[in-house]
Amino acid sequence: MERAILATPIDQVMAGKPMQQMHTEYATAVSVQQPRNLDKIIKAVMVEAQHAGENFYYGWGEGKNRVEGESVGLALCVAREWGNCAVDTKLDETPDAYLFTGIFIDLERGFTITRKYRQSKNHIVHGKMDEERKADIRFQIGQSKAIRNVVQAAVPKWLMKDAREAAKKAVLDGITHEGLKAAIEKSFSFLKRHGVDEDRILAKVGKTAAELTAEDIADIRTACAAINNGEATTEECFPKVEPKVTKTPGKTDKGKAETPTPAKNEPSPIPEAAPDKIFIFKAEIDLCETAQAVDQWRSKHNKRVDREFKDDDASFTAVMSYANDRYEALSQNASKLSVEV
Repeated sequence: MERAILATPIDQVMAGKPMQQMHTEYATAVSVQQPRNLDKIIKAVMVEAQHAGENFYYGWGEGKNRVEGESVGLALCVAREWGNCAVDTKLDETPDAYLFTGIFIDLERGFTITRKYRQSKNHIVHGKMDEERKADIRFQIGQSKAIRNVVQAAVPKWLMKDAREAAKKAVLDGITHEGLKAAIEKSFSFLKRHGVDEDRILAKVGKTAAELTAEDIADIRTACAAINNGEATTEECFPKVEPKVTKTPGKTDKGKAETPTPAKNEPSPIPEAAPDKIFIFKAEIDLCETAQAVDQWRSKHNKRVDREFKDDDASFTAVMSYANDRYEALSQNASKLSVEV
């Protein structure tokens, strides 16, 4: 009886199937002629996305400040269902950073693509952990992002986007089913068990409890999933709220007149009333069209960002990490794509 599935390359040869050996600088891969069934792949990914929900994406903000993307969990799902492929990472190290090279090898097509990701060894990890544990977390974050980025680059972007939308719809449908009030209580209860009070949650969302929508709760749940999966800490997702200090307008703590004039060629300080300083910094970074421009922005404005978030390490890290990610993305776009057929 002929077997329906040929488990190894030797089985392929014995059955008279063609086999091609492919060599790259990263790995030796065997390309076997077993065409994918795209319809089955799409169906499998969408079904898993509906079950995974908030574990498959992250999202925050509204309008032009909206930030949303796919999680490493979604990337691994797509790679697994895509089949006939291999995903790996190569590590290089400098005194201040881990340099991960994510590698995606399509065994069926003989296609190889790489993406680099730099993870700073000074990346702030919140929580009561020893330095060894924090170093481990930094390393795992960098490795996960390198894998996610290379899978995103290798598979169809529309498939990743459709899966993210399916996961998001599943979360919103679930909130509608259980009721907004119950969904809010459930999310707030989860975060309370992790030491996050209501003030921190609302400060992050930028709304009062009465203004919360199903979309807000969906975003909160993506943060809860990241915390629960060990991909982020409560301090990173929901920074502690510093008590506001009332000051006399035009006076400093010592009673002297303030001189708010900014340094030459430096943008004016962001007002305390700004809804979210992080998004303003990100908008500036997005205006940088080359990796060199981003690098210049980091060098010029590092101290400025530090002043704005003097007592908020999580927000400082969010801005600088965003700059680092854009630097890497622009560097990759400028370099020649590594493809071997």
